Amino acid sequence: MKRKWTVILALIIIAVGIFLNYPTSYYLEVPGSAEDVAKFVKVDNDKPIQNDQFYLTTVGIKKATNLSLFLSRFQPHVTAISSQELTGGVSDEQYLKVQQFFMQNSQNAAIVNAYKKTNTPYNQKYLGVNVLQVDDKSHFAQSLKSGDVITGINGQYFEQTSDLIRYVSSFDENQEIKLEVKRANETLELSGKTMRLEATGKVGIGVSLVDETELTTTPKASINAGAIGGPSAGLMFSLAVYQQLTQEDLTHGQKVAGTGTIDPDGNVGTIGGIDKKVVAASDAGAKVFFAPEAMGENNQTNYEVAKKTAEEMKLSMKIVPVKTFDEALNYLKNTV
Repeated sequence: MKRKWTVILALIIIAVGIFLNYPTSYYLEVPGSAEDVAKFVKVDNDKPIQNDQFYLTTVGIKKATNLSLFLSRFQPHVTAISSQELTGGVSDEQYLKVQQFFMQNSQNAAIVNAYKKTNTPYNQKYLGVNVLQVDDKSHFAQSLKSGDVITGINGQYFEQTSDLIRYVSSFDENQEIKLEVKRANETLELSGKTMRLEATGKVGIGVSLVDETELTTTPKASINAGAIGGPSAGLMFSLAVYQQLTQEDLTHGQKVAGTGTIDPDGNVGTIGGIDKKVVAASDAGAKVFFAPEAMGENNQTNYEVAKKTAEEMKLSMKIVPVKTFDEALNYLKNTV
C-alpha cells in the first residue's frame, strides 16, 4: 500500500511539473540588454573610432510557461502579452520579416540624419512602399502579401509613403483602385476597393507600410545590428554615425543610453517596453538615458514612463526627454 501511494505521489508531482512548465500562448517582455552601438556602426572615412559610449537598449522576449506567466503578476517590469499582441496575428516568419523591414528603414533614416546634419553627401533613391501586414478586412487581403512593394496606384507614383497615404485618403470609401505591385521578379496589377480604417477613421487600403529605399553615401556608412530587429534604435544609431563623421567627443567618458525611432526629418518616435529598457540601461551603468517625448501606452509619453520607472527604482541615471535628433545632440554638446 505504501509503495502504491509513493507511485501515485510521484505521478502527481510529475504531472504538476509538466503543467507548470507547459508553454502557453503568451510571451513575457522582460528587461533586455544595453549594447555598445559602436560595434554595429561603421563609417569608412579612415578616421579612428572615437570611444564615445553610446548604448542602444533592448526588450527581452521569451515564451511564457504556466508557472512563469503566473509569477509575472508579481514581478516588476515583466509584462505578459498574447501572441496576437506581439505579432499582430501574422506568422513567425512574417513577423521577423516585418522587424527586418523596420530595422532597415530605421538604419537608413539614422544615416540620413547624421549626413544631413554634417552636410555630408548622400543619395537616397525611393523604390516603393513595402507591405508589412495586410488587415484581414482589407479588400486586398487575398491578393497582397507581406514583402510586396507597391510602386504605384492608378498610374500615380510617389516620393514617399506619406504621399501615397495622403493620396489614398482622398478617395471615397469602397472606391475601386488599381495597385502596381512588385513581387520578387514579377510586376503585378491588383484591383480592390478602399476601406474606412478603424484606427484613424480615414480612407485607406488596410495595410501597414514602410518606405523601400536605396541609400548611397560618401563616405560609405553601414549598420549591422545582427539579430536585433525593429526600429527603436534609430536615435542611437544616428548619434553614433554623427560621432564617427565628426569625431566630436560627445559623451566625455560617460555611458549614454537611449531609445526611440527616427524618421528622415529627425523626429524621435515612441517605442514599446521603455520601463524594461530603463532597467537594462541602468544595469549597464549608463548615466544618461534618452527617452522619446512622444505618446505611448495608457496616455503617457515614453519619457513619463521612463522617469517614473527611474524614480521607483531610485536610480541616479538622468532621464532626458527628446522629440528630435537635434535635441539629443544639443543636450550632449551643452550638458554632458
